[in-house]
Amino acid sequence: MKQWKLILLMVSMVYGIIVSSYAFGAEALKIYSTSKVTTHEMIAELCKQETGLDLTFLNMPSGIIWTRILAEAKSGRILADIVISTHDCHLDLKKKGLLLPYKSKIWDSSNVPEIFKDPEGYWYGWAYWTGVIIVNTDLLKKMGKAAPRSWNDLIDPKWKHEIVMPNPATSGTAYMMLSTIFQIMGEEKGWDYLAKLHKNVDQYTKSGSGPADLVARGEYAIGFTWDIPPFTKKAAGYPVDVVTPEPGTGFQLDTVSILRDTDKLEDAKRFIDFLGTRKFMELAAKVRSKVTMPGVKAKVDFEPKLINYDAAWSSANKKRIMKTWKDKFTK
Repeated sequence: MKQWKLILLMVSMVYGIIVSSYAFGAEALKIYSTSKVTTHEMIAELCKQETGLDLTFLNMPSGIIWTRILAEAKSGRILADIVISTHDCHLDLKKKGLLLPYKSKIWDSSNVPEIFKDPEGYWYGWAYWTGVIIVNTDLLKKMGKAAPRSWNDLIDPKWKHEIVMPNPATSGTAYMMLSTIFQIMGEEKGWDYLAKLHKNVDQYTKSGSGPADLVARGEYAIGFTWDIPPFTKKAAGYPVDVVTPEPGTGFQLDTVSILRDTDKLEDAKRFIDFLGTRKFMELAAKVRSKVTMPGVKAKVDFEPKLINYDAAWSSANKKRIMKTWKDKFTK
């Protein structure tokens, strides 16, 4: 109980000023969101044009959103109508009974793959980013070696000291990589794989984009990163290429849901429908790696091969996996 009160106090201290100066309008649809303010402004303008709805956003990291919604539910009522956050947050909120289902006909007719939608209508995924391998083509040419094409290629001893990846302790991109490995191979084989990979990794960076910088500069031949940095480097003229390792890669999904205590259910449904339209997807494509509607080109213009990534499993097992990883691979 004391720990819970401390967490709630910290949330209140950090976000109390924001809430008081950015108070929810009485008529506006109230949204807790992890997206940037500039993205909120784009969404609000188009939504007003297309639906007539007014939107008010409160921006917070996904962990704070989770804590806030739990605290509000515990106190009697969740104050927001909509939540936009990472996929695992919505899966956890669904388990807690804090979301309302809505089977949107717009989303059903949108051709968005089923992997990006909850079959019961509790959440809808509108954008995503993936983990990829970046390679320096000039270095590989000098070395006379072909680029790795699979996860297993990365543990070949010939790549010793040639690989850079983010540190899972500080990077969500890196933890997604660990989770991807376990979901492909199983945990026993996955830990064995990571031990072999560790022998080839020369450096762990703090950020998920760090490996792209180092590979682009020619300090390493291979790096693991998220999708936008390598394509940004390639467009800038750096000698890099991008690989989705076989049999596929994990992804992080931007997801929207209706919160349980909304008193604007019909407006919330209209907002969910709006996010399933092509006009919205084309807008989102200007600021996101990928959008989930087929045929809409976003900032990353390639089609990665995705595994059926289990975000719920990834979230539920993170604490245990990270403890093991630190015990095995940090000094």
